[in-house]
Amino acid sequence: MATSPIDQFARRYFLFKLTGADGILRTSAGTIEPDKRKAAKAVRGLLAEGYVEISTAHEGEYVITSRAYDAVRAEKPTFPVETRAYDFDRKPGILWSVVCDNASPTAVAHGKYIAEHADEYRLFAWDEFKNEVIEEFSPSDRTKLRENFFGTNSTRRTLLVTDTAYTEARNKFLFDKRVKNVVVRNLANGLAECGLIEGVDADVFNTREDDERHGFFGNVGPSFGPDPSKWAEEAAKILAACRKEIAEATRKANVLVTMQARMQEFGGWDKFLAEHERLCIEAVKQRASK
Repeated sequence: MATSPIDQFARRYFLFKLTGADGILRTSAGTIEPDKRKAAKAVRGLLAEGYVEISTAHEGEYVITSRAYDAVRAEKPTFPVETRAYDFDRKPGILWSVVCDNASPTAVAHGKYIAEHADEYRLFAWDEFKNEVIEEFSPSDRTKLRENFFGTNSTRRTLLVTDTAYTEARNKFLFDKRVKNVVVRNLANGLAECGLIEGVDADVFNTREDDERHGFFGNVGPSFGPDPSKWAEEAAKILAACRKEIAEATRKANVLVTMQARMQEFGGWDKFLAEHERLCIEAVKQRASK
């Protein structure tokens, strides 16, 4: 979306002021208005209103004043809630480009608020390749800001921003997640400590910290999922599966016991194998003769 020269001046001046960059901000008639037929009129209007001044050092160029920036009223940014669960896991803050999105008309207003209330915010230089924080600093640290916006390694860095409320919410999220993981991992120990099972039987209970399939897996034993609120239901299902497996195993055992007793009465395995082979030979011959 195209932005007006005044909006562009405000954003450029904000970044200039935020980073404490040296020199002055310059622009040209062609940058202000690409259409040469309209450029002169556009420049005259901006000069008259004090948004630019004629450059005395560079002929044909104009100096951007602070007027556009000064006219912007600081506005406290609201961090996007829908990205928090994902960002809480990976990053200590929200992308600066999201909070102060250049495509948004409130970008300068949000950035100005952060700059004016630097003690309420922290910035992080984030390495997207290594997925880790390079350094943490205050929005008032202009040297660090220049390095992250304009430094030789700035292309490898992503700037993150966080406020007190976001940091507290993230810390609580991570703490609750760690607690839940410990609760899931230590189900068997908890059952033993509460006297609900014997300690030696702790190996019977397996838990999973993800949403993969879980249930009864033969020799592995009962396996509970990552959601403790479902453990009562899962325990009932696992018990039913165990009883079904026991019933099937009992049926097979009874069949085998009966077969062994009858085998002895029949005359043993050698006699059975001979008779079994004879019957199979007859069956093959009958099929071949058809």
